[in-house]
Formats: sequence, structure tokens, C-alpha cells
Amino acid sequence: MAALKLKEDAATGQLTLYTPIGPRLGALAFGLIWLAFALFFLINTFSGDETDIGLLLFIIFFAGLPALSSLLTALTDTSIVIDRNSRTLAVTKRLLALPYYSKSIAFGDVTNLEMQHVRSNKRTVWVLNAVGRDNKQVTLNWNGTQGEITELADKISSIVGAPVASGKIKLPAALEQVLDKVAPNAKDLIDQVQTDEPLPAPPPDTLTIDTPIPPASDTTPTMTPPPIDATPMLDLTQTTDATSSVDLNSLSIPALEQRVAGDAMDSDARYALAKKYHARGQLDKAIGLYQDTMRLEPTNSNAQNDLGVALQQRGKRTEAEAAYRRAIALDPFSTTAHLNLGLLLRALNRAADASQEFYQARQNARGDAETRLAESASTGAKIEPQLSKM
Repeated sequence: MAALKLKEDAATGQLTLYTPIGPRLGALAFGLIWLAFALFFLINTFSGDETDIGLLLFIIFFAGLPALSSLLTALTDTSIVIDRNSRTLAVTKRLLALPYYSKSIAFGDVTNLEMQHVRSNKRTVWVLNAVGRDNKQVTLNWNGTQGEITELADKISSIVGAPVASGKIKLPAALEQVLDKVAPNAKDLIDQVQTDEPLPAPPPDTLTIDTPIPPASDTTPTMTPPPIDATPMLDLTQTTDATSSVDLNSLSIPALEQRVAGDAMDSDARYALAKKYHARGQLDKAIGLYQDTMRLEPTNSNAQNDLGVALQQRGKRTEAEAAYRRAIALDPFSTTAHLNLGLLLRALNRAADASQEFYQARQNARGDAETRLAESASTGAKIEPQLSKM
């Protein structure tokens, strides 16, 4: 079970992550039991004529430290609030109800939500972090299953407007330097624990056999080298994959479907097929392929924008707004994403927010056509959401 529990306010859409009371009570009981053991042995130790220093240290480490750790866990709680109104992500940690740590991040400063995991012999532990523009991370939840963390990441992503990415748990720089000196292969082994790919096998040892050369004699035949063939050899370095130069936009839907079925990692073919379905009005198929494209290529801002257009045309305005905001987070200078977000906000009667997006679209406009489009939208002209240009 994840360390923090989720509570959602249906009226405001505010998400709150907090430390549940059950594990804290369990930690308190565990700590008191260990504390009782420690006190019992300490009393017996000091009641004798002589104090055994070794036994005293053993009691402190064996019972005292677990008791202290459990009691601190029971008396400490964490709360994280994701607020739509203030558009902030606030983290507060308390000890005995007294706050000792507080940090707030604006939605616009969150570049992505990173899911990290590490495998152990028993299970895989997942962590969710919010990564800021300064590459500093704020932990949102930990010790969860993949399903728990994935569901939480999707909910927060729809509110914050930041894409979800996957990564490995990173070691502190100081620890990496120590490992490099003490055990050069330790970091590779740690990376292997966090992935499902086996480490490459070391190359087999080569065995060299010295073949004795017979002594030369007058009867040894003279070997004449064969004539050199003047026919030029085929330069394999000049050959290219024919499929790499294919214009995907020129392919038909059946051809793109065949490419998608034949390559589970081809994000370009999925994006091209999604736009084909989108043009034909098959929005559900287009939405699925846009989502597949983002899963394979999380930084594709064009696909993220087009996903927002399809969701808006499908009537899913809340999801469309989140998609546009993710596209802007990936490419803050996208005229199209700012324009589409402004059009959606205007349709939601959020005129002030829409004006800000139209202004940003005009600032980012490249060329007269984009400038005229942004100015028309800001004056109230009826404009359909725009797909990205490939």
C-alpha cells in the first residue's frame, strides 16, 4: 500500500494526499513494544554490580533504534494539496502536529511527473515525484504498487497539466562517487535491479593456439597469391533502410495500420495514423493512437495538442484542457496549443484566462497567418481548434 492516502473533493476538484492513521498507530504500537524491551533490559543491566558496555550497546542498537524510528514515524505526518484554484502544489510535513517543512510549487513550474521504481527480491516499490524547472524533485507518494502510482500520476497530471514520465531512482552524487571508487561495478548492478533487462554477458575468453610452422625446405611448394579482382565491392555503409525515407503522410490507412501492427514501438506511424482517423472523424480511434504516441514519445507536444483537439471535439472538455496544458508544458512557445487552450477557456466562460492565452499565442506567432489567427480569436471570432502542422 502507498505511504499516502488520496482524498478528492468532488466540489472543487482538489486532491489531498495525507498519512493514514492506521499505519501510524501500528508504528506507535511497534515502537512502544521495542521501547518496553529496551527499558526492561536497561534496568536489568544497570541493576547489577557491573555494567557490561557490550551488552548496553547491543540493547541500544537492537531495541533502542527501532523504537526511536517507529515512534518518529508514528508522530510524523505528511500532507500534499493539489489545488486547482490557486494552481499550486503544496507539501507540508509535521511532527506532533507542528509543521517543520513546507514547500509550494506552481503548476506552471512542474515540467513532468516522474514515476520511479526499484525492484527487490520481494516486490517492486514505486515512487511518484514532481520535477520542477530547476530539476529539483518533490516526492508526492512512495512505497506504492505500479497500479496505485500510475492512477495517482494520471489524476495529478490531468490537474497540473504536466506529462507523466518513467525513470529510475537516482543515487546521490556523493554516493555515486564513493561507489565508483570502492566498487566500480556497483552502479551497473543497481541499474540492473531497477530494470527488467539482463546485464550483457561478458565476452568469452579467447583461446590462442600456437600452430607450429614447419621448417622451410627446398621441396616446399611456392604459393602464388590469387589475382586481385578489380570489380568494386558493395559499400554497405551507403545502403539505407527504404522504410526510413517513406513519407508517412502519403501512406494509406491500411498501410499505416500494417506498420503499426508490425512495430509496437513505432510512434511516428501511430501519430500519422491518428491524424488520418482524426480527419475522417473517427475520434475514438484517433484518441487511442494519440495516447499510444505519447506513451512511446512523452515529449511529442504536437501529438499532445492534437489529442486535446480530439478530446474537445468528443465533448471531454476537462481532459482536453489538461492535454493542452501538457502540450504547453512540453513546448511553451507553441502558438497552436496556446490558441486552442484560449478557445476552450472562452467556451467555458473563463474570459480572463482565455485572454491571457490569446496574448501568449500572439507573442509566439510565427508568420502573418498565425498572428492574424491569434488576433481574430482575441476579438471573439469563432475559430475551430487547430491541429498541429507536421
